[in-house]
Amino acid sequence: MNYIIVATIIHGFIFSALLISKHENKLANKLFVCMLFSILITIFTYAVLQLKLYDSNPWLHWLPFGASFTIAPAFYLFVKYLVNSNKGFKNKDLLHFTPLAFNYLHSVYHLIYGRGIAHVEFHNFTESVQLLAILPGSVYLIYTFKLIKQYESKVREQFSNLHSRTLKWAFILLDIFVFIYGLTFLYVIVDIELLFNYRLEFYEMILMPYDELLILSYCVATYWSTIGTYMLKQAPEILDAGRQPSKDFKALGEKIIAGMKDDRLYLNPELSLRIMEDHLAIPAKEISSTLNQYFKKNFYEFTNDFRVEEVKKRLHDKSKEHLTIEALAYDSGFNSKATFNRIFKEKTGQSPSNFRASQNN
Repeated sequence: MNYIIVATIIHGFIFSALLISKHENKLANKLFVCMLFSILITIFTYAVLQLKLYDSNPWLHWLPFGASFTIAPAFYLFVKYLVNSNKGFKNKDLLHFTPLAFNYLHSVYHLIYGRGIAHVEFHNFTESVQLLAILPGSVYLIYTFKLIKQYESKVREQFSNLHSRTLKWAFILLDIFVFIYGLTFLYVIVDIELLFNYRLEFYEMILMPYDELLILSYCVATYWSTIGTYMLKQAPEILDAGRQPSKDFKALGEKIIAGMKDDRLYLNPELSLRIMEDHLAIPAKEISSTLNQYFKKNFYEFTNDFRVEEVKKRLHDKSKEHLTIEALAYDSGFNSKATFNRIFKEKTGQSPSNFRASQNN
């Protein structure tokens, strides 16, 4: 386990340096590094305990004894400023990190009393208070989930292709954190006495071996999140395309349809609400409202409906029988084979290959 921890810490420091040097998402990346350091301190503490390095290196007590209170807040702020890249960091956001003081209590105890057993109840209290991180941490994870869901919805309102724009990797990281907090919650429920009897230490509790699973989960979170964040491109600008007052949606709808059919805007794989606004000379807010209220679809669904119909038309065309389905999909505006297959089946109830076969019979 210690080898895994050392490898994870080295990996974390390397990717922290790479992320700080990236030009995209600079503020969000700095907040991500804060989250990453919180994880690394947590797993580093475990290794120090296993190797009994506190005895020979008392200066290590200057570090927090774990940083569980700051992981979820840092993750929340990372996502917040990733999806709102046009906003600057506010001083009040520093308040999210104040619970670190609770984690630091344990370190302060050992800085004052060393590795002795003076004031054992106070020591055990500072040790067990780390478990309370699941309370504020759970709230932050809920808000982070809502933030990602709102962002995903807005992306679908404004882009026809979601490649490199969604935060699916962040959802998986969120799942890992939920697992960690859930495991900690289970530990608290089974060994609830630890929160009330401060003469008990962690090693006296029956679920102590769960620590290795937690640390391994943190290691997985480190690898997954660093690679996902490093590969992330600049977060797309999200327009404020809110709901507009009732207008002549029929006339606007006809103009949008004409642009899609006559000018075949959907063939552009990078078609976005901004591009359509410039082409049709219709404000983005009005286009978005028309799609939502008149067509009952978001921009992503609306555009890909035209692309599916274009593929079906090309599959009917005998002169294109020599072309692969994937080539026809790309020519119709799709830029991902997996996305095309999924959307085509959703719209037609058949896979593209089965649809083509049915046309040839």
